[in-house]
Amino acid sequence: MPVRAFFPVIAAILIGFAHQTQARTVCTIAADAATGRTLLEQGDCAMRETPAATAKIALAVMSYDAGLLKNQHDPVQPFKQGYVDWGGAPWRHPTEPVRWLKYSVVWYSQQITHALGPKTLHDYAVKFGYGKADFSGDPGKHNGLDRAWIASSRTISPQEQIAFLSRRVNRRPPVSAHAMDMTLDIVEKHTIQDGWFRTTGKCPVPAAAAPATPCMLNCPRFCAACDACDAYPLLHETKS
Repeated sequence: MPVRAFFPVIAAILIGFAHQTQARTVCTIAADAATGRTLLEQGDCAMRETPAATAKIALAVMSYDAGLLKNQHDPVQPFKQGYVDWGGAPWRHPTEPVRWLKYSVVWYSQQITHALGPKTLHDYAVKFGYGKADFSGDPGKHNGLDRAWIASSRTISPQEQIAFLSRRVNRRPPVSAHAMDMTLDIVEKHTIQDGWFRTTGKCPVPAAAAPATPCMLNCPRFCAACDACDAYPLLHETKS
């Protein structure tokens, strides 16, 4: 009978950019999700960088645990004039949790962060061990609830991403089982090869002058900096 083993390996890749047209892999790390044992580590995996689109996974766990999100389709939020829409047409539609992650809808993230507030966000990030729990945003701009996770004050290393994902998929406190179940349900998954699956986040960077990057995890084409490729949990299906 088929046996599904979810997240036996968790992997993170950090792509660093010195210039708009140059990219380099700063870190590649993979660990056994069940034991936490590091299977592969190359480069500076302790270096903290913006979580960018991958921050949605942590934000989803927070939101379900706090009761803001109910299930895959509730709540639905309408797009309103003035919301950020540089993600193109997919962002200009009513959005639910599963669509939020699928299209990396930043304005939906912003609705959540404003509803939770800076103290709750900070407290969750500290409990999660999710990198630098600084939601102040850009210096002097007071925009932390709108973009702290996008090339701003909130940072996390690949090592910390691995630890966070491992704790969540192994159902370790401090969140409810419902919060983790719902988060795993709305994370987008794609088959890549040999029965392996990849959960993804979309890059929140517009395509203006997008460079040809060596993003090995096939970051979406509209991504100019490919910064959503810094952490991808992996799934594998085995049979016995």
